[in-house]
Amino acid sequence: MEHKIAETNARIDVADVLRGLAVMGIILLHSIEHFNFYSFPEEVPFEWMKFTDQAIWRGLFFTFSNKAYAVFALLFGFSFYIQDNNQQRRGKDFRLRFLWRLFILFIIGQFNAAFFTGEILTMYAILGIILPIFCRMSDRTVAIFATLLILQPIDWAKLI
Repeated sequence: MEHKIAETNARIDVADVLRGLAVMGIILLHSIEHFNFYSFPEEVPFEWMKFTDQAIWRGLFFTFSNKAYAVFALLFGFSFYIQDNNQQRRGKDFRLRFLWRLFILFIIGQFNAAFFTGEILTMYAILGIILPIFCRMSDRTVAIFATLLILQPIDWAKLI
């Protein structure tokens, strides 16, 4: 009996699942905000219904809102790393292709901005430009830049 080794899938399933859950959470939250589902009736037959409405509303946002955005942002950087690393192993430079993808993301974000005021894709496209710049720098250099950005020297200078 001859056994063939299955071809390995280069995709990371956990990252795909997390990305899907993050997108689902973001779509859910945007739908609630866009269609004004967070309006509650002023008068309800029972007082406990007001409490239930608020508990579900707050629980939903506590569960999904910031976590979905954070996971999506983390996976944005993780995906860049995986793609860049794979192309480096093949001897190719991924940075120009990534900039092209950011341009396409910017166009999609501008189209989306026509329908939704809280558009974030454009911001990802603009801020994503720093990834190809910093990806080849040493960890120490990136840590120095990150520390400077966290300390916000421009805002401190305004206070002095």
